[in-house]
Amino acid sequence: MMQRFASLRAPVSKLLTPRPAFASIPRLFSTSTISQQAAAEPEAKTVTDLTPLKLSPSASLYATIKVHGRQFLVTEGDIINLPYNVKEADIGDKLHLNDVVTIGNRDFTYHQSEGISQDLYKISCTVIEKTKKQLSKRIIKQKRTREYRRAFNKSPYTVVRVNELKLN
Repeated sequence: MMQRFASLRAPVSKLLTPRPAFASIPRLFSTSTISQQAAAEPEAKTVTDLTPLKLSPSASLYATIKVHGRQFLVTEGDIINLPYNVKEADIGDKLHLNDVVTIGNRDFTYHQSEGISQDLYKISCTVIEKTKKQLSKRIIKQKRTREYRRAFNKSPYTVVRVNELKLN
C-alpha cells in the first residue's frame, strides 16, 4: 500500500535545505562583493556615554522595560497594570526593575536589544494594588450536540507605580 503512494510524495528541493551561513549565498544581481570575514564578525557597538541624555533640555525620560517577556513603555509617575499576580510582592513593596531595553527622551535614545547595563540607570516602583479583573463569561458550544457550557474567568493582575527613573 505504501509503495503505491510513494510516487505521489514530492521530492525535497535542494533550494529548501538550510544553508550554513548567510554570506555563502550567491548574489546573483549584485555587483559588489561581500567579504566572508566581515559577514562572520559583526561590529559590536559599546556606547555607554549617556551624556546627551543627561544634559538634554527636555528632562523627561522614558524607558522600555521587560517584565516576564512583555515590554512596557514607562515614564516617572506612570501606573502599570501587570497582567498577572506577582506572588513575591505585597502591597507597598518596592521593586527595582533591571531589564531595560531602551532609555531616552524627546531628543536622544539609547537602545540595546539584549539589555542595557544596570549601572547606567535606576528604575524603582511600588506595588499599589493586587486584584482581579472583572468576571468574564464565555459560552462554549459542544460540537455535534445541543449542549452549551459556561466558562467563567477572573484573571489576577498587579498594579505598580513607577516612582523613580533616573540615569546614574
